[in-house]
Amino acid sequence: MDMTNRELLENRLATDFELLDNAKGEERAKLIEDISALYKLKIEEDKNDLDYDDRYNKRLQENERLDKECEFKKQELELKSKEEKNRTRVGLITAAVTFGVALMGNMFYSFWYHKGLKFEETGTVATHQTKNLESKMVPRR
Repeated sequence: MDMTNRELLENRLATDFELLDNAKGEERAKLIEDISALYKLKIEEDKNDLDYDDRYNKRLQENERLDKECEFKKQELELKSKEEKNRTRVGLITAAVTFGVALMGNMFYSFWYHKGLKFEETGTVATHQTKNLESKMVPRR
């Protein structure tokens, strides 16, 4: 016999209405007073239920909003992480290419300089190529 307050209230109202048909005088006035008080309680109970439902729904909506916001932030962080990794990779590749170009340039420069010096080893003729290379190698003030 586990009845809720609402069920007990409705049962009491139904019983009071049945008794109201046969009641006379003061007993009738007392039943009308009881019914009036019970209806006020029923109205308050309905208001409480509506308030509870509203608060519950608001909480659910707020939780859904927070979940979506959290998911959005998570995706945003993952995207930023991927972008940062790509930026780092591009930076490393750029540095490697720059270093490779500089290294290859120095290797070719050294090769042609040594070829020019080998040519000029035996004679007094200086080529324009070696002169240009020397001018770039000799430090200036």
